[in-house]
Amino acid sequence: MNDQYLTLKNIFDACQEIELRVAKIYAKLALLLGSVDDRIERFWGTMSTEEWQHHVLVDFGRNLCEQAFDINMRITDLPASISIDRIRNGLAEHEHRLAEMNLTLNDAFKTAIEIEKSEADQLFIYLTEKIKKAVHETGKTFLLGRLNRIEKEIQHHHKALVVAIKRFSNDPDIVRSALSLTDHH
Repeated sequence: MNDQYLTLKNIFDACQEIELRVAKIYAKLALLLGSVDDRIERFWGTMSTEEWQHHVLVDFGRNLCEQAFDINMRITDLPASISIDRIRNGLAEHEHRLAEMNLTLNDAFKTAIEIEKSEADQLFIYLTEKIKKAVHETGKTFLLGRLNRIEKEIQHHHKALVVAIKRFSNDPDIVRSALSLTDHH
């Protein structure tokens, strides 16, 4: 996809695809590592569910934006630091690694940190801002509380990853890397 000429529709499509792919990665980690400990399976299952909820939110936001804007309008304000192609390529690498290697729990944590530090969250937050504008344009300000809860859930999502890594990883470098997630966003 040419990031130079993107429409709002392209961005919604890409974000939904990305959130779904991340949900599938975390679901696969639950299957691959669930036998380690029930808490590990629940943790990855919860991470997957939260990503699925992001996917659903993007669809909800698309509907609001379709009411407020021309969804085929060219987007000129996407930060240059966000590349949909780079996000997709990173996810493809993670998916390939999951398919190929005998994954350890620490490998899974490293993968999750890389995903959560990626531009995918920045893209999601960018769309959340567009959705907020659509809420104001359509006069449906009662939805702002829901959007604010979602933003807090993203922070909780990262904190849950940090807590799990502190609890289950014996690698201080992974713990340090995870702690940077709370500073990242």
